[in-house]
Amino acid sequence: MTRDHIVRDGELYSIGKDLNFLVEVAPLSMSIKLIENLTSRRIEEPISSQIKVKEKFEFKREDTPVFVGRTRDCKVRIKEGSLSRLQCVLTAEGGNWQIKDGNGKDKQSTNGTWLWSH
Repeated sequence: MTRDHIVRDGELYSIGKDLNFLVEVAPLSMSIKLIENLTSRRIEEPISSQIKVKEKFEFKREDTPVFVGRTRDCKVRIKEGSLSRLQCVLTAEGGNWQIKDGNGKDKQSTNGTWLWSH
């Protein structure tokens, strides 16, 4: 992801080498669900019915920015070597939630943040 992306409900992101998270958004809140790695997918079924949630985080608009990464400053802290210290950041801007790779300013993550499916 090389530019800002407006987050839509039900989008699945891949971070680091093989970590995935599902984002559910509403006008005033957002949840991030860390899920088990999807090695195979049944195309005829929605992704939401095929995932196993490992951990769930809930945020309100006033909680932003929400950093995802390995540092203690991250609200979604994941102790995984393939993740950057600041993997990505989610913000509430205007009427939308946005996701940006890295620190959201001038430094990108090492292994990228990818929109996997929606």
